[in-house]
Amino acid sequence: MKIRIAEPIDYKRIALALRNKRIDYITPAHAREDIQKRRLYVIEDDGVVIAQCALVHEPNHNYHAIKRLVIYNRKNCGRGIAQRFIRYFCAMNLPALGCTPWSDNQIMKRLLTKNGFEYQYTFLENYEFFVKRG
Repeated sequence: MKIRIAEPIDYKRIALALRNKRIDYITPAHAREDIQKRRLYVIEDDGVVIAQCALVHEPNHNYHAIKRLVIYNRKNCGRGIAQRFIRYFCAMNLPALGCTPWSDNQIMKRLLTKNGFEYQYTFLENYEFFVKRG
């Protein structure tokens, strides 16, 4: 498996995968914008893009945020893909790295804690903010 920045040529495959996944919180429009701003990372396995995650700089709060992480096919769940993204971003030695999983996303919250992120607060009733300082 290989992590790389998504290229414009990847857009059609990513948009199709998102539509097939039938989720409404990550849209092809998000992917297009993230690709244009060179902040969308993908994991490729044998030449096939199997997951995506955006790393967005939040200048007002002075941190980079892990956003819009999605694994396209359930058969790839449990293979450590989210862990790979988190470790990849942590290795960038950014001053601060944040993530806002939904309150009921126990898997992601456990993964963040395991990788040195600390819970900060809950907002909008459904989101929890975790941060890891470099």
